Amino acid sequence: MPGMIRFTVLTILLSVWAQAQTEFRSPEIAPDGQVTFRLLAPNADQVSLRGRMARPAVPLTKNENGIWSVTIGPLEPDIYSYYFDVDGARVLDPRNRHTKQWLLMESAFEVVGDTDRAFAQRAVAAGTIHRHSYPSDARNGGFAAYFVYTPPGYDPAGDQRYPVVFLLHGFGDDERAWFEFGRANLIADNLIEAGKAVPAIVVTPHGHPAPIPFGGAVDWGSYGPLNQQRMEQQVVGEILSQVEQNYLSLPGRDHRAIVGLSMGGGHALGIGSQNLDTFGWIGGFSSGGTAREFRQILQPLVTHQNDPELAPHLLWIGCGEDDFLIEPNRNLTAWLSENEVEHTWVETTGNHSWPIWRDYWERFYPLLFR
Repeated sequence: MPGMIRFTVLTILLSVWAQAQTEFRSPEIAPDGQVTFRLLAPNADQVSLRGRMARPAVPLTKNENGIWSVTIGPLEPDIYSYYFDVDGARVLDPRNRHTKQWLLMESAFEVVGDTDRAFAQRAVAAGTIHRHSYPSDARNGGFAAYFVYTPPGYDPAGDQRYPVVFLLHGFGDDERAWFEFGRANLIADNLIEAGKAVPAIVVTPHGHPAPIPFGGAVDWGSYGPLNQQRMEQQVVGEILSQVEQNYLSLPGRDHRAIVGLSMGGGHALGIGSQNLDTFGWIGGFSSGGTAREFRQILQPLVTHQNDPELAPHLLWIGCGEDDFLIEPNRNLTAWLSENEVEHTWVETTGNHSWPIWRDYWERFYPLLFR
């Protein structure tokens, strides 16, 4: 019996020791913004860090315990996403519970640090986020979902009414993206608290009323126009009336804005241009879709540029200089200039990622409803 006890104790100790050898954190974020990534993959030949924050890929190094690691940075306070390439296979970080639920998922983390940027969470009055779903004709009877942010102080039994902003996400994301990764609500809370923005109702619809064709490359020649058409039907024909019925919103184009990022930027530019009697404030961040095929869809901007009843109060377009969509956006703004359409063009550093879209929302929102 004593020998059996010694054997059991030794087995437990060996198990604890083995666990200790593989107990680690990933990602580990240092106070100075340096970030260390780790992955246990003793049989792998190569492991690399990939994602928009790691272009080109960054190789990891394996130690004697089979743990691969690399440290990058320091990174500025913001949100980032990544994944591991393990011998050619795309792998999420199993030590990180935070994921970006995109078309292809990625692990995510945030460098908090010290920042005065509006996306930082502060001890200010906070708005409320509500979720809705309904059977949508734009989805052939399938259910559509959207979120509604009501600003601090919103009282459903009160008399104060608010302008409305439709805030549209990009390809592969869903109606949660602007709040989960864009921190649109925190930015709004902080700007409102500082007196820099007019309190508004913010609506984030699901941007794929036409289902994404999985299993291969997307044929944008057919999918893009179909999804744009159904998105306009969903926003203008369905959700807008529900918001007006259920929330204390101000009526009329002077009190409505539409803006989005990437695919959603194309949606916003197209829907806004085709419905100038509905939206008086229009914006596009790193816009795709309509930003590539702008001459026909955005023609109403030229036609009505001198009409005080239909010309936008604001037409705001921004894109990062390292974004793969920079040239279409430059071409679009050049066309607007050639046709003497008043607009704001903002070209910044950065690529096609959430840090730049947070920045653009922080710039765009305070300009509305002034």
